Amino acid sequence: MGEYVLKKVLLMLPTLLVVYSILFFLKQQAPGDPVAVYRHQEEIYATKGTLQDKLSADFQYKNTARLLGVDLPVFYFSIVPSYFPDTLYKIVRKDHRVMLTSLLNHYGNWGNIEQYYQQINIAENRYFELNDSIKIKYKSAYWSNLQKLYVATDATQQNQIITNIAEQVSDQAQLLENTRNLRAAYEKVIHTAQEKSWKPKVIWNGMDNQFQFGLSKMLKFDFGNSYTDNRAVNSKILDYLKWTLLLNFLAILLIFGLAIPLGVYLSIHESSWKEKIISSFTFGLYAMPLFWVATMLIHIFATDSYHLNFFPASGVGDPFTKGWAAFGDTLWHLILPLLCLVYHDIAYITMQMKGAMLEVYQQDYIKLAIAKGLPKKKVIWKHAFRNALFPIITHFSALFPAMITGSIIVENIFGIPGMGDLSVKSILNQDWPVVSCIVFITAILTMIGMLAADLLMAKLNPRINLNK
Repeated sequence: MGEYVLKKVLLMLPTLLVVYSILFFLKQQAPGDPVAVYRHQEEIYATKGTLQDKLSADFQYKNTARLLGVDLPVFYFSIVPSYFPDTLYKIVRKDHRVMLTSLLNHYGNWGNIEQYYQQINIAENRYFELNDSIKIKYKSAYWSNLQKLYVATDATQQNQIITNIAEQVSDQAQLLENTRNLRAAYEKVIHTAQEKSWKPKVIWNGMDNQFQFGLSKMLKFDFGNSYTDNRAVNSKILDYLKWTLLLNFLAILLIFGLAIPLGVYLSIHESSWKEKIISSFTFGLYAMPLFWVATMLIHIFATDSYHLNFFPASGVGDPFTKGWAAFGDTLWHLILPLLCLVYHDIAYITMQMKGAMLEVYQQDYIKLAIAKGLPKKKVIWKHAFRNALFPIITHFSALFPAMITGSIIVENIFGIPGMGDLSVKSILNQDWPVVSCIVFITAILTMIGMLAADLLMAKLNPRINLNK
């Protein structure tokens, strides 16, 4: 068995590498700029700031990009069209890079495109040489349109934006001159368009790349800092994890503590009126959608609508309560979420247990044991029950990752600060380090759950040889 466990653990490593690779490349395709999200960047200097303020913000942006590792090439090598430069990754701002890529695909002349990009930067910098009153007056006409140039991916849009700037700043000599220089640089891009060869070229980026940067941190289980509050991801997850673990631990006790005996009971009383009523009830429970059950429980037991306002509607208790009072308050807050979390699994496992027991009852060794006069109780719990647990063990292995990810619906409806709630918030806020950590931990626990299921099956059935 030890050899089997070692082999499975070693196989986890390439699996985790695949998980990391998928996460990494999905993150590359995600919308938004990770640096801007991390810094909560607002260009507050646009109306009253100085050129020094702008340059300082650019410097801080590049430092943050270096901290996050996004100033590096994406992978060990790149496969790009032959007219692409080798150093496009050095344009750190993601939206700028997308714009330049679009111009490259359209015109193909990198030298003039780069000069045009530099001219936009020059026009932007010269805006800050004006006094505050002029900056305020021309912010919308000039500054805002310059920002649009950085993200316009269509050649027609670029031309139209430059025309709009020229029309709106015609009464301001310096800005008009900047705009003319901008148009001249853009027209040079258009007039020197090259015939593009789509023959690909391979660029070797070396070991200093984003993939390697993230992989080395992952091997140390360092997922960096959260983009939303700059907290260490590991520390942040622990704060949310405790509530999910508590909720799921109680749920597992209830699920298996109720469903397994109930399933055995139904198998013993097959075709009786009690079995028909309970089975119909469990099928009904299984069919009810979670969001509806949660909403109805709150409406009935947490509001005055039916005068049954016994439970709190949300939260996990008063943070200022201490000791046993706090423990009791927390459990009281978790009763409704627990009911929502367990009813579906109780119904499912009950019917699975019942079906497994009925199937085992048909085996020859069970019939022989009954024919020999063994007590029915002993036959059921010592012989039949043991062999009916296999489908339940398979379901149990799936609960390992569930204890981390939590129930997104339950935690959001009842305001529980658990892993499900954190997952939703992190996705909506584009907090990819937290999302990556949650997915990575879930993958690890999924594999641990599968390994645990194999070991439990081997323990229950000595005929299973894991080393073969």
